[in-house]
Formats: sequence, structure tokens, C-alpha cells
Amino acid sequence: MHLQYIPDSNFVIHAATHCEAIQLLETSAVEDAVFTVSQWLSDREPGLHLDEDGVAGLQRDPQTLLILEVPRDSQVCHLYAPVSTLPEENPELALLAALELNRFGRPLGGCWLAWDPDIAMLTLCHNLHIPSNDLVSFNNTLDNFMIALDQAREEFSNDKWADYQTSMQSIQGNALTEIQDAAHQRSNRENRLIPNT
Repeated sequence: MHLQYIPDSNFVIHAATHCEAIQLLETSAVEDAVFTVSQWLSDREPGLHLDEDGVAGLQRDPQTLLILEVPRDSQVCHLYAPVSTLPEENPELALLAALELNRFGRPLGGCWLAWDPDIAMLTLCHNLHIPSNDLVSFNNTLDNFMIALDQAREEFSNDKWADYQTSMQSIQGNALTEIQDAAHQRSNRENRLIPNT
């Protein structure tokens, strides 16, 4: 008995149609994401919606602009807002402070700080998965983001920043002393191991 494979053109057409249907669903979901966030925004602030690039700005007060962005081919809404510039003196300490705040996300409520080179500022960021949310959770997320933003700005206020710089300088001084002591101990151990010739 000899078997011969004959391709089924109906199967190929069906598979192609299935792939096209998946692409249409994915495109529809992304378009729905932009539409959904625009709807949520207009419910919160009448007339506000994402522009053609998927971006909108929500102004809380003259000092606070929250940016919402839904990138193309995405179902995530990025939230971000400026927190602080880096100080001219010891900018690396500000970056260390930001990393400490990011460490467990506790003081920032699941948000994080990032450097935005376009505006030369630290920004508070959060990602919202659109399909997992609704109008209520969206508004709660925005409100919680604003609270986290206020906390982050407070951490980088002049009074707290001066305290942080002082504590970091003392920690760095102690660390430098400990590093020097460890180097001396290591050097002494090595000198004892090397026989005199």
C-alpha cells in the first residue's frame, strides 16, 4: 500500500483566515485600549482624551502635570510625572536616594523613579494594564499616583535633601574608613605570608 500526501487547500485557507482573525482581534484590542483610556479620561475630566499619538496630559495644579501614554501596539497605559531635577552639587546622591525609594516600592505605592534625559529630571512612573482595569480602578490608580508623586517630591524637598546629604556623607565617611581598614588588614596579612628573602 502506497500513501500519498495531497495538500488540502481548504486547510491552508482556513489557517490563513484564522491568523488574520487573530491579527484583527489584536489590532482591535489595541484600538480598544486607546478608546478605553480616552473614555476614562473624559469621565474624569470632561473633554480630555488621548491624542493621535496616544498621549494626554492631566493637570492637577500649576506645578503638577501627569502624562498618560498608550503606545501603539500596547495594552499598557504609562503614567509619569516630573519629580525633581538633580542638584548641581552631588547629583549622584540624588540618584542613590531614588534607588533607595525604588528598593521595595513601599513609599511610592508600586511606582518607581526614573531618569528622563529629555527633560533632565527624575520622574515618577507607573504602568497600568488596561484590560485588567475599569473606570473605578483607573481613577483610584490616578489618585494613588498623585499621592506617591507628592511623597516623592517631599523626599526631594530642600529640607529632606539636606538631611539625606548629611546622612550619606557620614555613611560614606564611615564606609571609606572601613574600606581603608580592610585594605590595611589585608595588606598586613599578605605581608606576613610573604617570606623575607
